[in-house]
Amino acid sequence: SSPAEPSSPAEPSNPAELNCPPELTSPGELSLAQRSSAERSSVQPSSPAEPSAAATTITRARPVIHVSIAPTLNKLPVLEPAVVRRDALQQLLELLDLSMDDALVLLETSRWDAEWAAQKFFEVSDPGSLGISPMPVAIPSATDMQRCPACLDMFTPAQSSSLPCGHHMCTTCWSRYVQSGLNGGLAFVKATCFEAGCKERMRRSMVEAWGTAEDLERYDELMLMSVRQSHSLVRCPTASCTLTLARGDHYGDAACPCGHVFCSQCLGPPHEPLSCQAYAQFQAFLREQAQLQQAAADRLR
Repeated sequence: SSPAEPSSPAEPSNPAELNCPPELTSPGELSLAQRSSAERSSVQPSSPAEPSAAATTITRARPVIHVSIAPTLNKLPVLEPAVVRRDALQQLLELLDLSMDDALVLLETSRWDAEWAAQKFFEVSDPGSLGISPMPVAIPSATDMQRCPACLDMFTPAQSSSLPCGHHMCTTCWSRYVQSGLNGGLAFVKATCFEAGCKERMRRSMVEAWGTAEDLERYDELMLMSVRQSHSLVRCPTASCTLTLARGDHYGDAACPCGHVFCSQCLGPPHEPLSCQAYAQFQAFLREQAQLQQAAADRLR
């Protein structure tokens, strides 16, 4: 008889012994699972792989980016009103054959723009409508006695004066007219003749003749204030700074060359993005809250 073939080792009937899933129950599947288990057990475990660059990028903390929303400050240029007045006066006198008094009046009515003043002068048929009468001064006869329309006193021609329109008034009343007008502030730079309906404008030389040295200095200051308003000029609000800045069409926070930062509209502390009105209301609210807190603290004492 032929020798008996060696019997193959009995295969385990428990799938758990091969670390196989319990659903692998057929003998063929168990053998395949057994071989796979043996192959896995023969492989030496490898050292843990280094993390990839992509994984490093993903796990690395993202940098924090700080975005500033502070407004960009506008550095206002320095522009002195006296320089504006001087340059405009010089330019207008080169364009028109006018006296300095008439040129100053015409510039004041034209926002201190020489070209605009010249254009207005050529466009109107009656320069008197601009406050500069082309008619010579009507001088009364040396023997004529007239009554002052203001104080009703009689005066001689030597005791009276007038603007180029020819409406006379005694010099005493003209002096009072100048001083009372200067006390009224900036409106005096637009002052006209005392005669009702007369548009003749006050002249600098008349202020010099009828007023004091202090009156003339005050009048010049008012003229410079008119220049500031016309060109949107503002003084730096810092007490130690004397610069005048050209605000122009800029609205919001601005900076002076001295380094002071302020609101170009209300000249208070910078408060963007709040409007000047909203900032004032907020400050009033803070003051009210501080008063309430102080009152509460006083009651607890």
